[in-house]
Amino acid sequence: KRFTYQYRIIHKDGSIRWLESKVIPILDENGTLIRRDGIVTDITEKKENEKKIAEGEHFLKEAQQLGKMGNWNIDLIKKETYWSDGLRTIHGVDKNYKPTYHTFLAMVHPDDRDSVEAELYSANTLGYANDITYRIIRANDKTERVIHTILRTERDSKGKIIRIYGLSQDITEQ
Repeated sequence: KRFTYQYRIIHKDGSIRWLESKVIPILDENGTLIRRDGIVTDITEKKENEKKIAEGEHFLKEAQQLGKMGNWNIDLIKKETYWSDGLRTIHGVDKNYKPTYHTFLAMVHPDDRDSVEAELYSANTLGYANDITYRIIRANDKTERVIHTILRTERDSKGKIIRIYGLSQDITEQ
């Protein structure tokens, strides 16, 4: 079978290098192994970049937790919604929760729902960058929280709005 594995070595200059080996067995017409072909690639830079990304994600998660914040975005082309872990905490949902526009609106306090919907409509159709404050009812404990959200939009090369971004912060204590 083909296989790939990664490992570290100590280079002759003393540095630690990451290598990836890919091995491909070559069989004869009877299925007998006659040789193994392979290639070894230095993936040190890739590994270092992965580490930097993981550290950045960790620091972002910590910052969101400390600030009681979370980010989200709605891809209007793919019709997909993303919520960060921080936003999930604010709304009282777990990692398995699949956010949608409608499930979000259902969490918005009934007295604030029309104004939130109007702001999202403005962002979606006109591209306005808005700051809005509204209340939600958390999913897990049904407590009321006050949320401040900053909305921004992204346009394609033709000027069509293709994504809405948001940063939401729980400002209940304030």
